[in-house]
Amino acid sequence: MVKIGFKNLSLSLLCFFTVASQAFSVPVKTLLFDVFGTCVEIKSSLIHQGNRWSQAHQIPVDWDLLVEDWIVNHQRTVERIRLKKSPWMTVDQIHEKALGKLLERYALLKVQWSAATIVEISRFWHRLEPWNDVNEGLDRLHSKFVLGTLSNANEELLKELASWGQLPWDLIFSGAQVKHYKPDLEVYKFAEDNLGLLPQEIMLVASHEYDLQAALKRGWKTAFIMRVDESLLSRKQFFTKKSQYDYVAKSFTDLAEQLGL
Repeated sequence: MVKIGFKNLSLSLLCFFTVASQAFSVPVKTLLFDVFGTCVEIKSSLIHQGNRWSQAHQIPVDWDLLVEDWIVNHQRTVERIRLKKSPWMTVDQIHEKALGKLLERYALLKVQWSAATIVEISRFWHRLEPWNDVNEGLDRLHSKFVLGTLSNANEELLKELASWGQLPWDLIFSGAQVKHYKPDLEVYKFAEDNLGLLPQEIMLVASHEYDLQAALKRGWKTAFIMRVDESLLSRKQFFTKKSQYDYVAKSFTDLAEQLGL
């Protein structure tokens, strides 16, 4: 577990952030957030950075197609790792490994891509832009709850995304910390054990239903955020009964309003 924001945050301080809720017999104390697609835009952010890079370096690349393939590769590689069909890699390593071939395929000029350039471009994922509602919504939610991540992204990536997008995390939980990827239940159990809370005292906020379904299996509360599904293009949404979630919101500010903040 990595703690940021409040340097000396201890588990005893969690009680300060507890919000009594008429809807729950056990009040929720901590909100954990999926990051890719839920907190930050992926496709548009990567394309924008790519176009700026091409303009600065005078190397044309079809960033629209490259980014689509890059995102699909992300999802497929994570799934292969989950199924033990590929060796463990962090999300940064996944992105970097795929990028060389993608640049060769989609660059419109013949270029020798250096290792340093591939690393530079792969770090576009560290500067994804938050959705328009995220900063205000998180600020409002932070007035009453401890906030943290529950993401497949590795810790360095999550920290830099937080710095770039001014995301006020108190805690960072990453699948890389247990070498599992969501929706493996080990990821959720790791966060739960480190928080020292009852399952029903934790709420997962996410825009991917497979993620929320795993949280439900652990007994967590859930908030479904309706986003454009740009983060995992090949992942189908299998679950349609939104009533199974405690909250369904169109934005973080909408969720804050539903929580009375």
